[in-house]
Amino acid sequence: MTEDLKRYLFSIAEAFVDKSLIIDVVPLGNGNINDTYLVKLKDSGHQDFVLQKISSKVFKNPESIISNMQVSLEYIELKLLSETWNIEERDWRTTSLLNSRYNNQYWHRIQDEFWRATSYIGSAYTTDVVRNSDDAEEVGIGLGIFHSLMDGFPLKKLIKTLDNFHVTPKYHQEYKKVSNYMVADSCDKTQYCINFIKEREAIVGILENAICSGELCHRVIHGDPKVNNFLFDNITNQAIAMVDLDTLMTGLIHYDLGDCLRSACNPAGEEEHDLSKVFFCIDSCKRLLSGYLSKTKKLLNEADYKYLYDAIRLIPFELGMRFFSDYLAGNIYFKVDHPSHNLDRALVQFSLTKSIEMQEFEIRECIENLR
Repeated sequence: MTEDLKRYLFSIAEAFVDKSLIIDVVPLGNGNINDTYLVKLKDSGHQDFVLQKISSKVFKNPESIISNMQVSLEYIELKLLSETWNIEERDWRTTSLLNSRYNNQYWHRIQDEFWRATSYIGSAYTTDVVRNSDDAEEVGIGLGIFHSLMDGFPLKKLIKTLDNFHVTPKYHQEYKKVSNYMVADSCDKTQYCINFIKEREAIVGILENAICSGELCHRVIHGDPKVNNFLFDNITNQAIAMVDLDTLMTGLIHYDLGDCLRSACNPAGEEEHDLSKVFFCIDSCKRLLSGYLSKTKKLLNEADYKYLYDAIRLIPFELGMRFFSDYLAGNIYFKVDHPSHNLDRALVQFSLTKSIEMQEFEIRECIENLR
Protein backbone atom coordinates (compact mmCIF):
# COMPACT_ATOMS: atom_id res chain seq x y z
CA MET A 1 0.00 0.00 0.00
CA THR A 2 1.43 3.40 -1.00
CA GLU A 3 1.72 6.26 1.46
CA ASP A 4 -0.70 8.33 -0.66
CA LEU A 5 -3.32 5.58 -0.47
CA LYS A 6 -2.82 5.18 3.27
CA ARG A 7 -3.28 8.91 3.85
CA TYR A 8 -6.41 8.82 1.73
CA LEU A 9 -7.82 5.86 3.68
CA PHE A 10 -7.11 7.65 6.95
CA SER A 11 -9.15 10.60 5.68
CA ILE A 12 -12.06 8.27 4.82
CA ALA A 13 -11.88 6.55 8.20
CA GLU A 14 -12.07 9.96 9.89
CA ALA A 15 -15.61 10.25 8.55
CA PHE A 16 -16.62 7.58 11.05
CA VAL A 17 -14.32 8.18 14.04
CA ASP A 18 -12.12 10.94 15.42
CA LYS A 19 -8.74 10.86 13.69
CA SER A 20 -6.91 10.88 17.04
CA LEU A 21 -8.16 7.32 17.63
CA ILE A 22 -6.85 5.83 14.38
CA ILE A 23 -3.66 3.78 14.59
CA ASP A 24 -3.61 2.14 11.16
CA VAL A 25 -5.67 1.09 8.13
CA VAL A 26 -4.77 -2.26 6.55
CA PRO A 27 -6.25 -4.40 3.75
CA LEU A 28 -8.77 -7.02 4.85
CA GLY A 29 -9.86 -10.07 2.88
CA ASN A 30 -9.60 -10.70 -0.85
CA GLY A 31 -13.03 -9.99 -2.33
CA ASN A 32 -13.58 -9.86 -6.08
CA ILE A 33 -15.86 -6.80 -5.94
CA ASN A 34 -15.39 -4.29 -3.09
CA ASP A 35 -12.24 -2.84 -1.51
CA THR A 36 -12.14 -3.71 2.18
CA TYR A 37 -9.91 -2.49 5.02
CA LEU A 38 -9.57 -2.91 8.77
CA VAL A 39 -9.30 0.33 10.73
CA LYS A 40 -7.28 -0.24 13.89
CA LEU A 41 -8.07 2.05 16.81
CA LYS A 42 -6.38 2.91 20.07
CA ASP A 43 -7.46 0.74 22.98
CA SER A 44 -9.58 3.32 24.75
CA GLY A 45 -13.04 1.82 24.77
CA HIS A 46 -13.32 1.95 20.99
CA GLN A 47 -13.50 -1.12 18.76
CA ASP A 48 -11.73 -1.61 15.43
CA PHE A 49 -14.04 -1.43 12.44
CA VAL A 50 -14.28 -2.53 8.82
CA LEU A 51 -14.11 0.16 6.13
CA GLN A 52 -15.40 -0.78 2.71
CA LYS A 53 -15.69 0.99 -0.62
CA ILE A 54 -18.78 -0.27 -2.42
CA SER A 55 -18.17 -0.96 -6.09
CA SER A 56 -20.11 1.59 -8.15
CA LYS A 57 -19.65 -0.59 -11.23
CA VAL A 58 -21.61 -3.41 -9.61
CA PHE A 59 -24.02 -1.64 -7.24
CA LYS A 60 -25.74 1.29 -8.95
CA ASN A 61 -27.76 2.23 -5.86
CA PRO A 62 -25.46 1.64 -2.84
CA GLU A 63 -27.93 3.25 -0.43
CA SER A 64 -30.16 0.21 -0.98
CA ILE A 65 -27.39 -2.04 0.38
CA ILE A 66 -27.34 -0.01 3.58
CA SER A 67 -31.13 -0.14 3.86
CA ASN A 68 -31.19 -3.93 3.43
CA MET A 69 -28.43 -4.38 5.99
CA GLN A 70 -30.16 -2.16 8.51
CA VAL A 71 -33.55 -3.88 8.40
CA SER A 72 -32.12 -7.40 8.28
CA LEU A 73 -29.67 -6.87 11.15
CA GLU A 74 -32.45 -5.42 13.28
CA TYR A 75 -34.62 -8.46 12.50
CA ILE A 76 -31.83 -10.89 13.40
CA GLU A 77 -31.07 -9.07 16.65
CA LEU A 78 -34.71 -9.24 17.71
CA LYS A 79 -34.91 -12.93 16.89
CA LEU A 80 -31.71 -13.68 18.81
CA LEU A 81 -33.22 -11.96 21.84
CA SER A 82 -36.46 -13.92 21.54
CA GLU A 83 -37.07 -16.49 24.25
CA THR A 84 -38.37 -18.92 21.64
CA TRP A 85 -35.16 -18.86 19.61
CA ASN A 86 -32.71 -21.61 20.54
CA ILE A 87 -29.25 -21.53 19.03
CA GLU A 88 -27.93 -24.34 21.24
CA GLU A 89 -25.46 -22.29 23.28
CA ARG A 90 -23.74 -20.99 20.15
CA ASP A 91 -22.58 -17.38 20.41
CA TRP A 92 -24.00 -16.17 17.08
CA ARG A 93 -22.92 -12.60 16.43
CA THR A 94 -23.82 -9.80 14.03
CA THR A 95 -22.10 -6.69 12.76
CA SER A 96 -23.54 -3.21 13.16
CA LEU A 97 -23.40 -0.14 10.94
CA LEU A 98 -21.45 2.96 12.00
CA ASN A 99 -22.84 6.46 11.55
CA SER A 100 -20.88 9.00 9.55
CA ARG A 101 -19.80 11.96 11.67
CA TYR A 102 -20.50 14.26 8.73
CA ASN A 103 -24.03 13.40 7.57
CA ASN A 104 -25.49 11.21 10.33
CA GLN A 105 -26.03 8.44 7.77
CA TYR A 106 -24.59 4.95 7.58
CA TRP A 107 -22.30 5.90 4.71
CA HIS A 108 -19.78 8.46 3.52
CA ARG A 109 -19.72 9.65 -0.07
CA ILE A 110 -16.75 11.43 -1.59
CA GLN A 111 -16.98 12.32 -5.28
CA ASP A 112 -18.06 9.07 -6.99
CA GLU A 113 -16.97 6.79 -4.14
CA PHE A 114 -19.36 5.31 -1.59
CA TRP A 115 -17.90 4.14 1.72
CA ARG A 116 -19.46 2.13 4.53
CA ALA A 117 -18.21 1.20 8.00
CA THR A 118 -19.28 -1.77 10.10
CA SER A 119 -18.21 -3.10 13.47
CA TYR A 120 -15.40 -5.64 13.49
CA ILE A 121 -16.09 -9.00 15.12
CA GLY A 122 -13.00 -9.86 17.13
CA SER A 123 -11.77 -13.19 18.53
CA ALA A 124 -12.71 -14.78 15.22
CA TYR A 125 -11.05 -15.78 11.97
CA THR A 126 -11.88 -16.48 8.34
CA THR A 127 -10.52 -19.03 5.91
CA ASP A 128 -10.60 -19.21 2.11
CA VAL A 129 -10.93 -23.01 2.03
CA VAL A 130 -12.27 -25.52 4.53
CA ARG A 131 -9.40 -27.27 6.27
CA ASN A 132 -11.27 -30.43 7.21
CA SER A 133 -14.74 -31.98 7.31
CA ASP A 134 -15.47 -30.35 10.68
CA ASP A 135 -15.06 -26.94 9.03
CA ALA A 136 -17.43 -28.02 6.26
CA GLU A 137 -20.10 -29.01 8.77
CA GLU A 138 -19.69 -25.71 10.62
CA VAL A 139 -20.15 -23.77 7.36
CA GLY A 140 -23.34 -25.73 6.73
CA ILE A 141 -24.56 -25.04 10.26
CA GLY A 142 -23.74 -21.35 9.85
CA LEU A 143 -25.69 -21.02 6.61
CA GLY A 144 -28.57 -22.98 8.14
CA ILE A 145 -28.65 -20.67 11.17
CA PHE A 146 -28.64 -17.61 8.90
CA HIS A 147 -31.54 -18.91 6.80
CA SER A 148 -33.46 -19.84 9.95
CA LEU A 149 -32.85 -16.42 11.49
CA MET A 150 -34.18 -14.70 8.36
CA ASP A 151 -37.18 -17.01 8.07
CA GLY A 152 -40.39 -15.01 8.31
CA PHE A 153 -38.77 -11.72 7.32
CA PRO A 154 -41.18 -9.58 5.22
CA LEU A 155 -39.71 -9.80 1.71
CA LYS A 156 -41.24 -6.48 0.66
CA LYS A 157 -38.87 -4.68 3.02
CA LEU A 158 -35.84 -5.67 0.92
CA ILE A 159 -34.71 -3.56 -2.02
CA LYS A 160 -33.31 -5.34 -5.06
CA THR A 161 -29.61 -4.42 -5.15
CA LEU A 162 -28.71 -6.40 -8.27
CA ASP A 163 -30.99 -7.13 -11.20
CA ASN A 164 -31.35 -10.79 -12.21
CA PHE A 165 -28.88 -11.98 -9.58
CA HIS A 166 -28.50 -15.78 -9.87
CA VAL A 167 -31.06 -15.84 -12.67
CA THR A 168 -29.03 -18.23 -14.80
CA PRO A 169 -30.98 -17.69 -18.06
CA LYS A 170 -30.12 -13.97 -17.90
CA TYR A 171 -26.42 -14.75 -17.47
CA HIS A 172 -26.69 -17.12 -20.40
CA GLN A 173 -28.23 -14.37 -22.52
CA GLU A 174 -25.37 -12.03 -21.56
CA TYR A 175 -22.88 -14.74 -22.46
CA LYS A 176 -24.49 -15.24 -25.87
CA LYS A 177 -24.34 -11.51 -26.47
CA VAL A 178 -20.65 -11.05 -25.61
CA SER A 179 -19.61 -14.29 -27.29
CA ASN A 180 -20.80 -12.86 -30.60
CA TYR A 181 -18.16 -10.14 -30.36
CA MET A 182 -15.29 -12.22 -28.93
CA VAL A 183 -13.17 -9.40 -27.46
CA ALA A 184 -10.63 -12.03 -26.42
CA ASP A 185 -8.66 -14.00 -29.00
CA SER A 186 -9.92 -17.51 -29.55
CA CYS A 187 -7.71 -20.27 -28.16
CA ASP A 188 -8.03 -23.84 -26.91
CA LYS A 189 -9.18 -22.68 -23.48
CA THR A 190 -11.87 -20.36 -24.82
CA GLN A 191 -13.10 -23.03 -27.25
CA TYR A 192 -13.31 -25.50 -24.37
CA CYS A 193 -15.47 -23.04 -22.40
CA ILE A 194 -17.72 -22.41 -25.39
CA ASN A 195 -18.27 -26.14 -25.90
CA PHE A 196 -18.77 -26.72 -22.15
CA ILE A 197 -21.54 -24.14 -21.98
CA LYS A 198 -23.23 -25.34 -25.17
CA GLU A 199 -23.35 -28.93 -23.89
CA ARG A 200 -25.23 -27.77 -20.75
CA GLU A 201 -27.72 -25.31 -22.19
CA ALA A 202 -30.55 -27.66 -21.17
CA ILE A 203 -29.95 -27.05 -17.44
CA VAL A 204 -29.78 -23.25 -17.64
CA GLY A 205 -33.44 -22.66 -16.76
CA ILE A 206 -34.08 -25.49 -14.33
CA LEU A 207 -34.41 -23.42 -11.14
CA GLU A 208 -36.16 -20.44 -12.74
CA ASN A 209 -38.67 -22.79 -14.37
CA ALA A 210 -39.39 -24.30 -10.95
CA ILE A 211 -40.17 -20.79 -9.65
CA CYS A 212 -42.50 -20.11 -12.56
CA SER A 213 -44.31 -23.41 -12.01
CA GLY A 214 -44.81 -22.59 -8.33
CA GLU A 215 -42.67 -25.47 -7.05
CA LEU A 216 -40.04 -23.19 -5.52
CA CYS A 217 -40.54 -19.86 -3.78
CA HIS A 218 -38.41 -16.86 -2.89
CA ARG A 219 -36.97 -16.39 0.59
CA VAL A 220 -34.24 -14.16 2.04
CA ILE A 221 -30.77 -15.19 0.87
CA HIS A 222 -27.28 -14.02 1.75
CA GLY A 223 -26.29 -14.00 -1.91
CA ASP A 224 -22.57 -14.65 -1.45
CA PRO A 225 -22.11 -17.46 1.11
CA LYS A 226 -18.57 -18.42 0.12
CA VAL A 227 -16.37 -19.83 2.85
CA ASN A 228 -14.53 -16.59 3.65
CA ASN A 229 -17.80 -14.84 4.46
CA PHE A 230 -18.17 -17.03 7.56
CA LEU A 231 -16.47 -16.16 10.83
CA PHE A 232 -15.21 -18.92 13.11
CA ASP A 233 -14.59 -18.58 16.84
CA ASN A 234 -10.89 -18.59 17.72
CA ILE A 235 -11.37 -21.09 20.55
CA THR A 236 -14.30 -23.34 19.62
CA ASN A 237 -13.84 -23.17 15.82
CA GLN A 238 -17.62 -22.87 15.57
CA ALA A 239 -19.18 -20.71 12.87
CA ILE A 240 -20.44 -17.63 14.71
CA ALA A 241 -21.35 -15.08 12.02
CA MET A 242 -21.94 -14.36 8.36
CA VAL A 243 -20.51 -11.12 7.02
CA ASP A 244 -20.61 -9.14 3.76
CA LEU A 245 -24.36 -8.65 3.35
CA ASP A 246 -24.14 -6.56 0.18
CA THR A 247 -26.03 -9.14 -1.85
CA LEU A 248 -28.67 -9.90 0.77
CA MET A 249 -31.98 -9.98 -1.10
CA THR A 250 -34.89 -12.20 -2.05
CA GLY A 251 -34.09 -15.34 -3.99
CA LEU A 252 -33.95 -19.12 -3.75
CA ILE A 253 -32.15 -20.59 -0.76
CA HIS A 254 -30.94 -23.11 -3.35
CA TYR A 255 -28.74 -20.33 -4.75
CA ASP A 256 -27.08 -19.91 -1.37
CA LEU A 257 -26.65 -23.61 -0.70
CA GLY A 258 -25.26 -24.29 -4.18
CA ASP A 259 -22.83 -21.38 -3.91
CA CYS A 260 -21.77 -22.40 -0.42
CA LEU A 261 -21.05 -25.98 -1.51
CA ARG A 262 -19.25 -24.73 -4.60
CA SER A 263 -16.91 -22.72 -2.40
CA ALA A 264 -16.49 -25.14 0.51
CA CYS A 265 -16.09 -28.40 -1.39
CA ASN A 266 -13.27 -27.30 -3.69
CA PRO A 267 -10.08 -27.92 -1.67
CA ALA A 268 -7.95 -26.31 -4.37
CA GLY A 269 -9.74 -22.95 -4.08
CA GLU A 270 -11.02 -20.62 -6.78
CA GLU A 271 -7.63 -19.42 -8.01
CA GLU A 272 -5.98 -22.79 -8.74
CA HIS A 273 -4.08 -22.96 -12.05
CA ASP A 274 -3.56 -26.73 -12.08
CA LEU A 275 -7.01 -28.01 -13.03
CA SER A 276 -6.02 -31.58 -12.13
CA LYS A 277 -6.20 -30.47 -8.49
CA VAL A 278 -9.75 -29.14 -8.78
CA PHE A 279 -12.46 -31.53 -7.67
CA PHE A 280 -15.70 -31.53 -5.69
CA CYS A 281 -14.99 -33.17 -2.32
CA ILE A 282 -17.90 -35.48 -1.58
CA ASP A 283 -16.93 -35.89 2.08
CA SER A 284 -17.07 -32.12 2.64
CA CYS A 285 -20.37 -32.05 0.75
CA LYS A 286 -21.90 -34.68 3.03
CA ARG A 287 -20.77 -32.91 6.21
CA LEU A 288 -21.87 -29.48 4.98
CA LEU A 289 -25.29 -30.79 3.98
CA SER A 290 -25.59 -32.57 7.32
CA GLY A 291 -24.88 -29.32 9.17
CA TYR A 292 -27.18 -27.26 6.98
CA LEU A 293 -30.15 -29.64 7.05
CA SER A 294 -29.85 -30.04 10.82
CA LYS A 295 -30.86 -26.36 11.09
CA THR A 296 -33.36 -26.09 8.24
CA LYS A 297 -35.54 -29.21 8.26
CA LYS A 298 -38.55 -27.09 9.29
CA LEU A 299 -37.95 -24.69 6.37
CA LEU A 300 -37.70 -27.18 3.50
CA ASN A 301 -40.54 -28.90 1.68
CA GLU A 302 -40.65 -31.75 -0.82
CA ALA A 303 -39.92 -29.53 -3.83
CA ASP A 304 -36.98 -27.88 -2.04
CA TYR A 305 -35.32 -31.28 -1.61
CA LYS A 306 -36.16 -32.23 -5.19
CA TYR A 307 -34.03 -29.40 -6.61
CA LEU A 308 -31.06 -29.49 -4.22
CA TYR A 309 -28.81 -31.48 -6.53
CA ASP A 310 -29.73 -29.28 -9.49
CA ALA A 311 -28.66 -26.22 -7.51
CA ILE A 312 -25.38 -27.84 -6.45
CA ARG A 313 -24.59 -28.49 -10.11
CA LEU A 314 -25.98 -25.27 -11.57
CA ILE A 315 -24.32 -22.61 -9.40
CA PRO A 316 -20.66 -23.41 -10.22
CA PHE A 317 -21.68 -23.71 -13.87
CA GLU A 318 -23.37 -20.30 -13.63
CA LEU A 319 -20.34 -18.67 -12.01
CA GLY A 320 -18.02 -20.20 -14.58
CA MET A 321 -20.21 -18.75 -17.31
CA ARG A 322 -20.13 -15.34 -15.60
CA PHE A 323 -16.33 -15.41 -15.31
CA PHE A 324 -16.02 -16.45 -18.95
CA SER A 325 -18.46 -13.76 -20.12
CA ASP A 326 -16.51 -11.12 -18.22
CA TYR A 327 -13.29 -12.35 -19.79
CA LEU A 328 -14.82 -12.08 -23.27
CA ALA A 329 -16.16 -8.60 -22.46
CA GLY A 330 -12.74 -7.32 -21.37
CA ASN A 331 -12.87 -7.91 -17.59
CA ILE A 332 -15.32 -5.15 -16.67
CA TYR A 333 -17.06 -6.73 -13.65
CA PHE A 334 -14.72 -8.85 -11.52
CA LYS A 335 -11.39 -7.52 -10.31
CA VAL A 336 -8.48 -9.24 -12.09
CA ASP A 337 -4.71 -9.49 -11.67
CA HIS A 338 -3.99 -10.24 -15.33
CA PRO A 339 -5.95 -10.31 -18.64
CA SER A 340 -6.73 -14.05 -18.57
CA HIS A 341 -7.60 -14.17 -14.85
CA ASN A 342 -11.33 -14.57 -15.43
CA LEU A 343 -10.71 -17.25 -18.05
CA ASP A 344 -8.66 -19.21 -15.50
CA ARG A 345 -11.42 -18.75 -12.92
CA ALA A 346 -14.03 -20.00 -15.38
CA LEU A 347 -12.02 -23.16 -16.05
CA VAL A 348 -11.87 -23.87 -12.31
CA GLN A 349 -15.65 -23.59 -11.98
CA PHE A 350 -16.27 -25.75 -15.03
CA SER A 351 -13.89 -28.40 -13.64
CA LEU A 352 -15.86 -28.30 -10.40
CA THR A 353 -19.14 -28.67 -12.32
CA LYS A 354 -17.81 -31.70 -14.15
CA SER A 355 -16.67 -33.28 -10.88
CA ILE A 356 -20.15 -32.75 -9.41
CA GLU A 357 -21.75 -34.39 -12.44
CA MET A 358 -19.51 -37.44 -12.06
CA GLN A 359 -20.71 -37.84 -8.46
CA GLU A 360 -24.42 -37.19 -9.05
CA PHE A 361 -25.62 -40.52 -7.70
CA GLU A 362 -23.68 -40.20 -4.44
CA ILE A 363 -24.80 -36.59 -3.91
CA ARG A 364 -28.46 -37.45 -4.50
CA GLU A 365 -28.14 -40.45 -2.18
CA CYS A 366 -26.64 -38.21 0.52
CA ILE A 367 -29.51 -35.75 0.24
CA GLU A 368 -32.06 -38.54 0.50
CA ASN A 369 -30.37 -40.06 3.55
CA LEU A 370 -30.30 -36.72 5.38
CA ARG A 371 -33.99 -35.91 4.94
